[in-house]
Amino acid sequence: MKILKAKYILTCDDDFQILENKSIVFDEKIVKIGDFSELVQEFSNAEIFDYSDCVAMPGLINTHTHLEYSANVTNLAFGDFIEWLKSVILNRNELSQKATTELISKKLNEIKESGTTCIGEISSFGIDLKACANADIRVVFFNEILGTNETNLKANFDNFLERLNASLDTAKKEKIDVKFDANFNAQTTLTTDKNAKFNTPKSNTKQTSNLSKFLTNLDENPAQNDANPSQISADFSTQNDDIYSAHSSNKQPKFIPAISIHSPYSTHPNLAHQALKIAREENLLVSTHFLESIHEKKWLKKGSGKFAYFLGSFNPNARPLYTQNSFLAMFAGIKTLFTHCVFVENFAKFDPKFHSIAHCVFSNRLLGQKCLNLKKVRKNGLKFSIGTDGLSSNISLNLWDELRANLLAHPKIELNKLAKMLLIAATKDGANALNLDAGEIKVGKIADIGVFDSLDVKNPSQLALQLILHTKKAQITFIGGQI
Repeated sequence: MKILKAKYILTCDDDFQILENKSIVFDEKIVKIGDFSELVQEFSNAEIFDYSDCVAMPGLINTHTHLEYSANVTNLAFGDFIEWLKSVILNRNELSQKATTELISKKLNEIKESGTTCIGEISSFGIDLKACANADIRVVFFNEILGTNETNLKANFDNFLERLNASLDTAKKEKIDVKFDANFNAQTTLTTDKNAKFNTPKSNTKQTSNLSKFLTNLDENPAQNDANPSQISADFSTQNDDIYSAHSSNKQPKFIPAISIHSPYSTHPNLAHQALKIAREENLLVSTHFLESIHEKKWLKKGSGKFAYFLGSFNPNARPLYTQNSFLAMFAGIKTLFTHCVFVENFAKFDPKFHSIAHCVFSNRLLGQKCLNLKKVRKNGLKFSIGTDGLSSNISLNLWDELRANLLAHPKIELNKLAKMLLIAATKDGANALNLDAGEIKVGKIADIGVFDSLDVKNPSQLALQLILHTKKAQITFIGGQI
């Protein structure tokens, strides 16, 4: 048992209650909140952590990362989504080779030092599995499925299933034994403009070849420095049997397998439906990218725009696989985190009971896109969380940097109100998005707690804003009550 003494406690509940000169009693979960003098008598054997000049609050939750691109600094092109996507395709093998377990582990440690206690990691290739499974922080590990070429659907599905099972095995969960169904009923109703023009421009032969290879087998594993996913899982399970004992108890696990459907422009309906069938049957959380760019919006609506030019450069018969509505309809009744959504016009089509939005404002700006309309999101009863995205479209994985960017990106919301809204999004609403019983300083919640410098703030009403403006690292971080 531990007692944490703090100058301020940000509960991060919906009312953003701030407690002054109180203390928290916790082990794996928060047991009691009250005056230190009374708590120390009631829990006389507790270990004392005296941070009387600091702020205690729930650990931050970064709901969208891509650690497999942690080696990027200046390889990728920013300013336009299609140009960025081309640069990802051309550089992904080099970046993947550099994204060693050692590098990814270093990034995870830096994330923890910032006071972040959980991430939602999107894993495209499985090279991040070992580092994420052995991380000190919680990781919701979204195994991504993608691919559009019908001749490669079985290979893409089998690759996805192998990676998913490797993560399930690592988490001490039963593997999934399913076979790819080429005749799976995945019909979608498309409403495209019959007069849509599809450009087939001449292009650089080498570049076109690379694009074709990428888009016909999007989830093909790149060259890797580590073992394949199955071997990683087997080795890790043998050497670290005690790490995931939480899965057989009532504890909140630190490594949680999940599923990601990459996007409506890159994932064939057959693959998406079969992966979502697994998610429903196994009660797995789902993430997906949706309407990140104007190009994607035009493509889904009319089969036009830069995506038509981009895809038409090697496939003159390319057509949208979904409409916006048919893509959203697949996620009915499934707990899903929709990432970006900056070009969504009608948020009423989402189900607040199951759906939430991951907001990655820095990434959206680098890729030349507009900002998420928080007013529309909240008006429709939806919650939003905060993600940094990967270093493929950001310069930092520190969630405080992302929060600072948000302060500048939403000028129509009063500054102190926005700061409180953002901290709730980065804690309580992030926890809800990732199905975690954490994110609040509240009795019974998991004791994922960050302690930060109070910055000698005199007026508590300014505390949220000043924390976002000045904080980079935590003084100490507790995850499940452990340092």
